[in-house]
Amino acid sequence: MLLWTASDDPAVKQQLIPLEDAVEWEAALHDLPHSFAQTSRYCSAIAQTTGQGTFLYTAEGPAGRVVCPVAERRYQNDFDIVSLFGNGGFTGIGTIPDFASEWSSFMRDQGYVCAYIALNQVFDWTCLFPVEQLHRQGTMFSIDLSSGLDDLNDKIGRNNRRLLKRWAETGAMLLFDQNRLKTAFVQLYPNFIDDVGAGDVYDLKNETFSTLFGLEDVYLIGAERGGTIEAVRCFISTPNVADAFLEANVPGIQDHSRAIYWAAIKHFKQRNVALLNMGGGIEDGDSLTFFKSGFATERRPFFSIKQIFDGERFEALCRTAGMAPDTTGYFPPYHQTVSKYVEAL
Repeated sequence: MLLWTASDDPAVKQQLIPLEDAVEWEAALHDLPHSFAQTSRYCSAIAQTTGQGTFLYTAEGPAGRVVCPVAERRYQNDFDIVSLFGNGGFTGIGTIPDFASEWSSFMRDQGYVCAYIALNQVFDWTCLFPVEQLHRQGTMFSIDLSSGLDDLNDKIGRNNRRLLKRWAETGAMLLFDQNRLKTAFVQLYPNFIDDVGAGDVYDLKNETFSTLFGLEDVYLIGAERGGTIEAVRCFISTPNVADAFLEANVPGIQDHSRAIYWAAIKHFKQRNVALLNMGGGIEDGDSLTFFKSGFATERRPFFSIKQIFDGERFEALCRTAGMAPDTTGYFPPYHQTVSKYVEAL
């Protein structure tokens, strides 16, 4: 694979930094606002599950710089690119004129058939692409942690405060012992994702959890009742944003989330993190969306881009898979799997 290519504009320099070059990867992120899912540490952990070639795409021009973690997916003898599981996508500073054309030309030169990139809803770079290439995926909810704790307490509302009090009356308690929580999470997670019907993307290997749980940017909050740990939520963070990443609950137990989120608000505010990203629901208007909207101080539309770089090869691969060559549903269609659980983004 080529890691460099000529640009239509020689002032724009593009490259793919391989995951193995963690020093250069982190240097490219150093002065950019970014999420933990855009770091080499996170991407390395996820690659232990996927086995996919993983890179940090960078583009730099006279007036701006843009980066985005990407992974290669293989179908037969062809490759396409995809954003990694988690809140990755594009981030950057400044502007790069005609970026969408530069990006497409570069990826075409690398030999990729197409791309599916979930855009980072916190660092809004929808302006990089034409409107017709943007696909609305749903709504994401976040909490601005710059307000005082009393203000945040007011913003979550009287009903949430009443339900938090009722939760405490059940004998439930929050748990912050990271060692106990790591063990409990790994034990609870497989049954939990089976119970909710999660897709293959959530079937992370123990090696991934072992790596993630060894990083200081990963923090667990749990809840126990009667001496049994019933729920664990995993958060990942940078100074720019904390993301509610994954959860694992005892099947049928759903009443701990409110207390865990309130604990997360206090924890990350104390660490001077700017924003807590709660993610979204399975689909707009569902019960999960309603719950998160009751905590959120901000809501943002969540978009993805679906691009075809080589139309002839794209159509041939879709025909081989017996799928229609379109961009209206799962993309690319020839990789389609069924997943109804998309809460942890």
